[in-house]
Amino acid sequence: MQQYAGQQLLTGDQAGTYANHFIAVHLQEIGAGQTYSQLSAKSNANPTDQKLAGQVQTMFRGETLRGLLLNAFAFGKMATIAGIGAIVAYVAAALMFVLTGLGLWHAGRVSSEERVLDGSHERIHPTPKA
Repeated sequence: MQQYAGQQLLTGDQAGTYANHFIAVHLQEIGAGQTYSQLSAKSNANPTDQKLAGQVQTMFRGETLRGLLLNAFAFGKMATIAGIGAIVAYVAAALMFVLTGLGLWHAGRVSSEERVLDGSHERIHPTPKA
């Protein structure tokens, strides 16, 4: 948490850290280790307990916010992986472009006698048709 102190939440890593190391810790303290579902069941069984109702509402809001932040964290990770994949694809495309250029350059420099795959072997020794 200290590495992001005083900063806005702008990245997926910041969102994940805030969700897991700030909100989750406070939700554990508020609910004494119980989940929203457990506290909500207790509140429904005891509708006059205002303190418990407040805890339930706080847990609901906290769990919702935590889920939204973790969703941002997940999409941030996917975007990072997609960005790396795009860079790899561009590098591969550039390599193929260079290799194509080298192949065309080489094809122009080789005489017809030196060419291996020019189809002349078919003219010298035609394959019989079945």
